[in-house]
Amino acid sequence: MACHNSWIKDHSDFADYTYISLGGCAIRMPPGYKDAVLEKLWDNFHIITHKADDPLVLNKGSPSCSIAMLQEIMVNLQVKDLRLAAYGMKNPFYLLPTNIGAGVPSQFQLRNHFDIGFTYYPYLPNKNSLQGIILVRRPPQLPKLGCETYPTLLELGEGFGTINLTLDHEAISRIKCYSTLTHALKATSQKDMKSTPTTTTTWNNRVDILGKKIEILRKDNPMVLCGIRFEATVYAQTAEQARDIAFDSGFLHPRNYLLAEDNSNSRIALEFKLVPVQQYFSYVDLMLRKLRRVQTEVSQKHENIKELEPHQLAACIDVTNALGWNGGKYMRPTSIDRSVVPNPWWDRCKFSFSFSFS
Repeated sequence: MACHNSWIKDHSDFADYTYISLGGCAIRMPPGYKDAVLEKLWDNFHIITHKADDPLVLNKGSPSCSIAMLQEIMVNLQVKDLRLAAYGMKNPFYLLPTNIGAGVPSQFQLRNHFDIGFTYYPYLPNKNSLQGIILVRRPPQLPKLGCETYPTLLELGEGFGTINLTLDHEAISRIKCYSTLTHALKATSQKDMKSTPTTTTTWNNRVDILGKKIEILRKDNPMVLCGIRFEATVYAQTAEQARDIAFDSGFLHPRNYLLAEDNSNSRIALEFKLVPVQQYFSYVDLMLRKLRRVQTEVSQKHENIKELEPHQLAACIDVTNALGWNGGKYMRPTSIDRSVVPNPWWDRCKFSFSFSFS
């Protein structure tokens, strides 16, 4: 059952819907049923719940119930419509048991949206070829045109990372392009990546977690880091219609983003950067060593109330970015532009060995 207001995005027409549960998918219902649902959970099934103060959330805590229980309650209360959102998974079309959205009343179908994507692993045909992590950015000589780049790998990434493209298209509102390194990091547990440490205790824990993550990645087949995914957010009546729109658009193939000589595709043109996998691991190892130098300044005692210094927090965010994660506007890494930050903290952590970006 939902005990917090989820970050999952929905159409603005349903901004006042209440989150019921989070699991394989998020479920939302129209306003006005909250008290009745909680009462039915107790009366029908003796499910103990505590009403949430947030009007957009059903209850406090996380009691469990089955979908069948919720289904019976929704039918008994004559709830006319629900919003369902599957998230965080990459499900192939051939495994869909039905054409999602086909059974939705026509007045709601136009608000359905689907993320349709395709992942390329260009090195799979030749496993002996150079294995590289693929990063992307908007060419700096071109206007942004609503595009936003989220740099990763800090200085090694040279401003490349993941990107969101805002399109002027009748059905496709956005294209995301990102490395499969992002998937690999999420698979190590993404809950540790969504927030920053606030105290000395959580900071020290985060340093240990970052070290464990890179060791997990190091044991994987390096090929898993070497893919790139294009994902389109499509407004369509059904999943099959969304798939056809995305495939017909050509937005799911890298060749459509290469900057042509006549600039005919300048609205969506991208640049790509290849980072050899072993160079990535060497760089992260170096940055973790430098972070542990900063760690000597942070109390090792369990002092939860002791706050971090700004440079200590920045160092943790920067090494998280070097690992391959950009947390957005609240976790922006230190600028790698030396005209902006001429002497970043990692320059002040010297070692007897050198590291080359070439």
